[in-house]
Amino acid sequence: MLSAALVSSPAFSTEQAPRQVWDGMRQQLSKNTGLIAYQIATSFEAPGDDGPETGQYSTRVNQLDKEGNPLREHVAGDKKSYKFDAMSLSLAILAANRPEEFLLSPSTMVFIRDDMVDGEAASVYEVKSSVGKGTYPVLAQVWIRQGMPLKIDGVVEKLPLPGIKKAAFSLLYTTGENGLSLPKSLQVNYTISIFFHTGQVSFQHNFSDWKRKP
Repeated sequence: MLSAALVSSPAFSTEQAPRQVWDGMRQQLSKNTGLIAYQIATSFEAPGDDGPETGQYSTRVNQLDKEGNPLREHVAGDKKSYKFDAMSLSLAILAANRPEEFLLSPSTMVFIRDDMVDGEAASVYEVKSSVGKGTYPVLAQVWIRQGMPLKIDGVVEKLPLPGIKKAAFSLLYTTGENGLSLPKSLQVNYTISIFFHTGQVSFQHNFSDWKRKP
């Protein structure tokens, strides 16, 4: 499973991507330390013999282990898809368990354009990094407004999974009443090819019931 955040050593271009922009966002995200999305609701679409199959399931934190790590369990919905979803669910668990660490310093960061999101201006940066303890490369774009991340669109490449070479993801953030920027949803899409059959797989994870670890 992919269990690490985006990590590596920063290499910033002071003209195109001022370090203070990234550091400011990291400072905002550090306020999320200790928060957990206790509930993840997931819907999916996968190839079937007679066409696309759809379904849903949900997982919930019921207890913490001795180190204080959340232990999630299947609580409702399709158990088969829950077991099938190890790869995308691991990314969702990362965002839900450690929202302050999904983004760390990328190996490169370049400003690429200004954009409008919900009628307000945002800056878009392209970052190169990795997941899985630095094993799997990631190329992503990050939308930032007033020091807050709005969304991350990226691709995880060179996955060591049967029939899957890469996976695209889109992580959306929302700002709560307390001013914290927290993951709202994660979309993961990939193509799977097994035994001469190829199809598109899509998982949508929605986060809720945010609260601090006891």
